[in-house]
Amino acid sequence: MIIKKKSYILPLLSLIFFTHSAFAIQFYPENGWWWNPQQSGSGYNIEVQNDTLFIATFVYDNQGQPTWFSGSANNLSSSDSTVVVALQKSEGGACLGCTYTAPQTGDAGIPLTLSFTDEGHGTVVINGQSTPIERFDFAYGDGLAILQGSWVVSAPFTSSTTTAAASDFGYTDILAYTQVNSSGQASGQGLAGQTIAAQGSSNNSFISRTQASAQQDLVASFMLIGLNTIFGTAALVDSTASDSEISTALTNAVNNNAIFIGYRATPILGLPSSSQQPTSVKVQSINESTNSSIKNFPKATDLIDSIKLETTGIEIPSFK
Repeated sequence: MIIKKKSYILPLLSLIFFTHSAFAIQFYPENGWWWNPQQSGSGYNIEVQNDTLFIATFVYDNQGQPTWFSGSANNLSSSDSTVVVALQKSEGGACLGCTYTAPQTGDAGIPLTLSFTDEGHGTVVINGQSTPIERFDFAYGDGLAILQGSWVVSAPFTSSTTTAAASDFGYTDILAYTQVNSSGQASGQGLAGQTIAAQGSSNNSFISRTQASAQQDLVASFMLIGLNTIFGTAALVDSTASDSEISTALTNAVNNNAIFIGYRATPILGLPSSSQQPTSVKVQSINESTNSSIKNFPKATDLIDSIKLETTGIEIPSFK
């Protein structure tokens, strides 16, 4: 199965960028390590939980000694263009490997201002000095290599080659990209069959095709947001659909706000066993048979078994 990069991909990706804003999806900076690639040796750890942002820095004082700052900001909202954090300075703690000694933490008298253009890029301002920052990609790579791993993807409402209206047919899958093949595509498997992806017009834009059933494929045009989220649009097409029909289906998907969204799931699911391939396109239950496709992910089945033990005898919640 080969994806040909056609000229219609470029306008579609432009529409997706517009649609991302039009959906008014609230975004926060992606949790993890941030840095400026031109300032190696310094950086920030940023995490958002509910409406609270916490940041810790690894920076240096005027004598070049490493210094620990941290702080938080509460009541974040999507309308905030900037976030101001009153930094706390911690000092006098235990050395590495030494007996624990509680550090002294107090107001550093330094406000830190953060602003973000998307989930993976922003700016930090300290003492009037502005520094661009981005998510620290230390192992994923770029281009198609960044897709390698397992992803849980969903298209709640899909368009198709047969209708201009969005259908009420939802699509969910687990995709595992395991290699970049000789055709210059990321390839792997979903629960129902093969999946492949080709590079779009930039390092963070892609178009993919996944076997959804014996008769249909899901074609998605999407971009990478941060390092762990993909967002775009998708359409179900006949497995024999022409390029023109696929273009029409994706255009309909954009017009109908038929979103496609996915999250990196390798830490939870792991990667599929290389010795197993998907064998069923209609799995009714993950425990239906030993051939269930989810069983290709050994880590996932271990987690499912542990959940069974944890929920045995628990009262099922009900709506009243």
